Amino acid sequence: SINSVALAANKIQSNGSEQVLLNGAKWGTWFGTGIRKLTINTKNFAAISSFDISPNPFIETLTLELKGLKSNQLNIQLLNSLGQIVKTENWKIIEGANTKILQLSELGSGVYILNISNQEGSTSTKIVKQ
Repeated sequence: SINSVALAANKIQSNGSEQVLLNGAKWGTWFGTGIRKLTINTKNFAAISSFDISPNPFIETLTLELKGLKSNQLNIQLLNSLGQIVKTENWKIIEGANTKILQLSELGSGVYILNISNQEGSTSTKIVKQ
């Protein structure tokens, strides 16, 4: 079935019950609008305790926010859908709150993998450029 769910003003949370539009459909999609913050699971990455990316999708800039457990040097890699590295940066973080803004206006629209790593581990997530 294809279903429709009313959305709240933030375009992310539900504001009602689903409504069946087409019984027996063989495809599905999810669509939402608005700016979202993506919180990454850092359970297996000992350098940081939390990691947020916003907005996702982005247009020109991507803001990375994390809480470092100690001062550390991180490597940021952005890979395209073919697995090719399209951007690399180093980020020296301190214990506590850290923010970095990546200028990515030169990239084409599409899906990318953002990888943050150091010698102790890494975390990766998909991001979308409009």
